[in-house]
Amino acid sequence: MTHPTQMIGLCRFSFLFEDGTGFARKTTVGEGEYDAERIAARLRLFEAMTLPSLAAQTDMDFTLVILIGRRLPDRFKARLAKVTAAHPQFVLHEEDEGQPHMDLCKAVLLDHRDPAARIAGEFRMDDDDAVAVDFIEKSRAYAAAVDPLIASGRAVELDFIHGLALQFDGPRAQAKEIIAAHWGCAQVFFNLAETGRTAFHHHHYRSWHHDLCLSAPDPLMFVRSFHDWNDSGRSWDKLQGNDRNRAKWPRRFGFDLGGLLS
Repeated sequence: MTHPTQMIGLCRFSFLFEDGTGFARKTTVGEGEYDAERIAARLRLFEAMTLPSLAAQTDMDFTLVILIGRRLPDRFKARLAKVTAAHPQFVLHEEDEGQPHMDLCKAVLLDHRDPAARIAGEFRMDDDDAVAVDFIEKSRAYAAAVDPLIASGRAVELDFIHGLALQFDGPRAQAKEIIAAHWGCAQVFFNLAETGRTAFHHHHYRSWHHDLCLSAPDPLMFVRSFHDWNDSGRSWDKLQGNDRNRAKWPRRFGFDLGGLLS
């Protein structure tokens, strides 16, 4: 690490947690079985969007921890290992299925915290979403700008609110440019590393109830996808947005976004 702010993200790749949440066909982890079709679909989006957006960062001093279950089928483990092999920023982390969600996520992030870091800048990264190529650079710059607030011991949320919603219909997609606060996309929590707090000590929808929050209306900073295998619970039709700036979209995310659009 070359900067006192460690930037680290956690991607929960189809992990089966204690209460049966995740991607099982049945209701409990003990009885459940990984849904291969769903995992394959999300892996395709991870390869098409998530990975290239992070691999193209203008600041490559970051870590993305990819949390996977020990019982994840070997073919998916092998594929993840292959597509991330050229990128030292991507770290596969295996855990036993059936553990409490929040407790495990906190522990995994702390396992990968750099002891030399003064500030921990942590973010969630879904395996079917993407961030702009300057997400890490901009996040670190904002951390420096609000350093006195972080140094006081308060948690500071940085929320990039400008992005794209992408709805897939088969291999093609339609998109809307939107403003959305506290979605968890391109959202970073800064804590003094010595406190032991992580991004998962903060509820990403309700963080503004408890933490200092910085809303950043920078140019497009995230892509959030909607599709048959997405359980976000949000209605596409209710999202307010447009595609007037479509010509400017592809350059922001490190992959051919135009090639995905209908």
